Amino acid sequence: ADGLVVTQAVEPEALEAAAARFASEQPAMAAGWLVFAANHRAADGPSSSFPQIVKDLLQVQDLALRNRQELPFRRSLRRFRARFAASPRLLALLDAAGLK
Repeated sequence: ADGLVVTQAVEPEALEAAAARFASEQPAMAAGWLVFAANHRAADGPSSSFPQIVKDLLQVQDLALRNRQELPFRRSLRRFRARFAASPRLLALLDAAGLK
């Protein structure tokens, strides 16, 4: 459907499952889905979802490093951190995981 915009919500768990299936064949796509899931959780989820956000972003970092995409990952991480700067607990968890 050319030009079709989908507005239906997608659950982060579904994105993570799809990313796991496609990570080896389509690492950029998998990374994008994981970043989307992390953003969705950080924006809408409770603070109990923060550890999963860190896990997702660590997977994105791994995919980026294995595919020589560290600079785009750093940019994405910088935007993520700026977007959620009002959440010091999340930022502290990212820092503790080396996601600075």
